[in-house]
Amino acid sequence: MEIVYEDAEVLVFSNKGRFQTGGGLVVFDDGSYVDISTNKIENKGPGDIVIRNLPMWPPLNEIIKEHNVLPPFKSISVHGDKNNLIIRPSEDANNYISIGGTDTFVQKCTVSLVNDTLYIETPVKEDHVFIDCGAVWVNGKRLPPRDEEDFGFIEIQCGSVDELVVNSNGQGDIICLVPIIDLKANINGSTSFELLQLNNADVRILGSGNLFVSEFKGDLCACISGSGGINILTGLINNADVATNGSGDVLIGGTVKSAKLSQSGSGNMMIAHVLEQYTATACGSGSIRVLSCGEGQ
Repeated sequence: MEIVYEDAEVLVFSNKGRFQTGGGLVVFDDGSYVDISTNKIENKGPGDIVIRNLPMWPPLNEIIKEHNVLPPFKSISVHGDKNNLIIRPSEDANNYISIGGTDTFVQKCTVSLVNDTLYIETPVKEDHVFIDCGAVWVNGKRLPPRDEEDFGFIEIQCGSVDELVVNSNGQGDIICLVPIIDLKANINGSTSFELLQLNNADVRILGSGNLFVSEFKGDLCACISGSGGINILTGLINNADVATNGSGDVLIGGTVKSAKLSQSGSGNMMIAHVLEQYTATACGSGSIRVLSCGEGQ
């Protein structure tokens, strides 16, 4: 899938081909369309359309405090409790980093480059108290979140990322609109991921963090305890080793060559297609479903 529309509030993904935008609509050649103002999708032909709500952060140009050119790097390592990060394609050959937010957030962030890795340290909450109320909707509109005294986010512009490593005990949204080869994440809290393209993932989530991937190609190893979940739209996964314990759901819309699935609690797993073989172990009130299996399905 590719991004066919983006603004401050939403991303629209599709693999339907040619489209036009205008008047708050994304219109495809087959007559399918997306109404951005209402989040309404009408799909009239082959292909998929997906709309995702972005976190309602203030515009970066209104809160920016630092903006720097970065030397070339291959990997990004993020550690801390306030992990609001967006990685965008660079419009030229350079890499950039911008930090915006309150003075407290900016002063407590540190950025360093060691060899080929960009290290980012975000503020650590001393009281270890995090309140994540989720999105609030009134009359069909999302309300922006209340700014905390340590609110802020970081924007990186680059071409691609070989490896993204995230260790977090707090909250945040990590959005990546460039390809990532490897994701290694250890989340204890509510840090979530919105990723455009990902090859391999080794993810441990304890809490309510979520992993959303538009296109996945490679190996998936994930262990989730709590209400966090995984949503993969398309792709070909070589091997999926996924275990959940809690109320989180796992949805894989692509094809998996082989899978080892384990579920306990009230969460559900659904795999669209397994090509070769899989094992499934479930206990509790949740379920594991593989919609089709084998060649030629």
